[in-house]
Amino acid sequence: LFLLPVTFGLFIASSKGIRYADTMMFFIMAAILSAPLVQAYSHSINVPYRFLPLIVFFAIGVGVLLSKRASTLVRGSNNF
Repeated sequence: LFLLPVTFGLFIASSKGIRYADTMMFFIMAAILSAPLVQAYSHSINVPYRFLPLIVFFAIGVGVLLSKRASTLVRGSNNF
């Protein structure tokens, strides 16, 4: 349900220059496409634990969107 808004938000964040937004979009796409590819090229079945990387990268993507520190690090300030 929340995958489309997070992906759209990461796309906008990537165009604004926020760090790691494009990387999170790539990892979310890879996690979504890995299940059909593994199932197509091998005899394994799609079990629910294979979606764990999708959940992890989704959570990191939400963190990138909600983090104010990520936008300050792009500008080069040294506020830790």
